[in-house]
Amino acid sequence: MLLTPWTLARVFLPVREPEIDIPPAWAAKERATAPMTVIGPAIPLTILGGKEQAHLNYHPKLGHYLIQPLIQSMAQFNTPDEAFKAWNDVIKIRDKAIEEQKKRCEWQHEVSRREFFAKLTRRASLKH
Repeated sequence: MLLTPWTLARVFLPVREPEIDIPPAWAAKERATAPMTVIGPAIPLTILGGKEQAHLNYHPKLGHYLIQPLIQSMAQFNTPDEAFKAWNDVIKIRDKAIEEQKKRCEWQHEVSRREFFAKLTRRASLKH
């Protein structure tokens, strides 16, 4: 996580050459002499099983890296702790929603005895 006066972002620094398609204009040789760009092209990612995207960037000392803006304006926060708390609240809400979705799987759906037996008797009457 990187907190600056203007944004909170996730930064992905690879430990090896990233296995992503790098656009020709973003090749290391091209970017070494290009002017600094705050946010590059969006690259699709799979993070913890979910589909997300991050933006490709390049720095001569770091090489290619990805940046994912999380909070794009720090204006409403007075302290770094407030910004991190806001992001943690987002994560809690997301995790709760994921748990609720898992609970709503059709094959896991709770059914009352009346509903269960109504379905069985309906099937039995259709067979006769």
